[in-house]
Amino acid sequence: MDAKDYESTEFYSYKFKNFSTMIIIPAAILVFLVFIGSFFAMRQSTVSSVGVIEPVSVIKQKAANYDEGQIVTKHGQKWVAHIDQDDAVNLMPMIAAKKKVKIITYVPSNKVSTIKKGQTINFSVPTGDGLTSRLIGKVREIGVYPVNINKQSGYEIISTAKINDENVKYGMQGNATIVTGSSTYFEYFLDKVLNKR
Repeated sequence: MDAKDYESTEFYSYKFKNFSTMIIIPAAILVFLVFIGSFFAMRQSTVSSVGVIEPVSVIKQKAANYDEGQIVTKHGQKWVAHIDQDDAVNLMPMIAAKKKVKIITYVPSNKVSTIKKGQTINFSVPTGDGLTSRLIGKVREIGVYPVNINKQSGYEIISTAKINDENVKYGMQGNATIVTGSSTYFEYFLDKVLNKR
């Protein structure tokens, strides 16, 4: 081998690549980029629950001369009749005309303190054929005392959402996620570390 080959950097970099140049330096750069990214990447704090779609307003009628699903015009608006088990008639606004629904959900007592009026609620409901309709609304009312639902206590949260899917019906259940706040990942991890001390 020529003596000039021993002096070339190509020879030494090929023959003597060490562990630090191959693993440690790229890993350190990756950790540094993740650390810098944690200052800019946002994380949402959420409360999840199961919710149900209800009408925004209901007119109760005592008369029993309505059929289930009958369309009634009242106060210049179209309503659909629903007959309860006790033969009471509830007139509910047609979703296609109102374009607005109420979402009722219940959250446990240890999470209700993070929920405030005006927070965003994301509601997803399966509408058939593997499709999911997503509604976005705002929290309007927060219960002041827990109620028992399925042998568990929870606070009632009432939200309203606009609707643009004709497949969504009253009484459908889905997953509700209320966005209670947002922070950077750096703030989140810092809070976790400080809380452990």
